[in-house]
Amino acid sequence: MLILHTADLHLTSKDRSRIEILEWIINKGNEKKVDMLVIAGDLFDSDTESTILRPEVRRIFEKSRAKIFLLPGNHDAESYGLNYDYGENVKQLTEKPYTQLTLDDIKIVAVPYQKAKFSECILELAGNIDILIAHGTIYDISILPVLNEEDTEYMPIYPAEIENFARCILMGHIHSEYIGLTFKNTKVVYAGAPAALNTKCRSPRKVAMIEVDRKKVEIVPVEIDIAPYWQRLSYYVFPGNEEKILDRLEQDIRSKFTRDILLDINITGYIEGDENEFKNRIRQIVAKYKGKFSTISVDYNYIHSWDRLLKNSFVKKFIEKTAQLDDRLRMKIYELTFPHLDELLK
Repeated sequence: MLILHTADLHLTSKDRSRIEILEWIINKGNEKKVDMLVIAGDLFDSDTESTILRPEVRRIFEKSRAKIFLLPGNHDAESYGLNYDYGENVKQLTEKPYTQLTLDDIKIVAVPYQKAKFSECILELAGNIDILIAHGTIYDISILPVLNEEDTEYMPIYPAEIENFARCILMGHIHSEYIGLTFKNTKVVYAGAPAALNTKCRSPRKVAMIEVDRKKVEIVPVEIDIAPYWQRLSYYVFPGNEEKILDRLEQDIRSKFTRDILLDINITGYIEGDENEFKNRIRQIVAKYKGKFSTISVDYNYIHSWDRLLKNSFVKKFIEKTAQLDDRLRMKIYELTFPHLDELLK
């Protein structure tokens, strides 16, 4: 059996590009002749958006030659049911605490999002599952750095609960990147959001292709070539290197010329002159190249004049002592110390 897995499209009528990515996924499934397309939650950004977009989504789904399996997520938990028509080739996995089915001798269990712990949802399941589909957060130390507050709020899953519980688990809910995990004999994949929903989505967008039979489970990521993603450019400015930072910013922007990239520019630090004038120069540089990118986001709210810092004799002496250091070392020292000095002097 060949399965194409995705999740977290968060379709909204305000962003046509996400609809286009859904069409790309359907076409990719047809091209690869998959047997199943699994969407593991949050197909829609909200239940209201599902009402608006359902007719169009149904028309897109009707182009799929594979059976489509829809799992409710926390954003679209009320978007499915007997009253809602997604097309004849769509199976809605709405039964709580879980749905069980067998296809081509492959045992599949689906756990839709619900306001409960994952362990409570699977109390009556004995394991011995081939494919488990779920929408929630696995609390594993290897992925905690990529989680944000929203990721950790819903249907927590702990590694001990899924070790050897299924041969393969197809997850939804983490947006930032494609993640593959293994817990003993259980393979887990978060495909990540197919569209770059926020600036944390800083890697190519992907879906997962899963080949499964009685003997093997093979998982391969497939890049979505029409989906742009964010790249961050970060700078720390201090008096004396303002011009270097502005030159570097322009060079870095030029090096990224592609509409596949969404630029996230973050500049912090302290300057010798006028804050507004320096920020205006940043705006002018960004404006020159804005047409080269789908989106450029700029955050320079934490650039401050160091006039107030220099009024303190201790700080002034500290700056004089570090003036002869290499720029990179000086930048790191100032980056670590100036915010604390600023706080102390308030």
